Amino acid sequence: MFIHGSAQSDTFIDISELLDVKVAALKQHKTQMGPWDPTDMITEWAREQGAKRRLKAAEAFRLMRLHEA
Repeated sequence: MFIHGSAQSDTFIDISELLDVKVAALKQHKTQMGPWDPTDMITEWAREQGAKRRLKAAEAFRLMRLHEA
């Protein structure tokens, strides 16, 4: 299970080639986003996460492995 927003992220996914697609998809949620443009915030956030692994842009997660007893 991947947990987004963890203070202890240990898995970083390179999204540099898809960052524009992500922002465009968010902009389609007009009823939730209103007139606000998330481009700057999302781009900066992705760059900050990517810098931790020398990537241009990334999403960070905490990986939790669940096992059956």
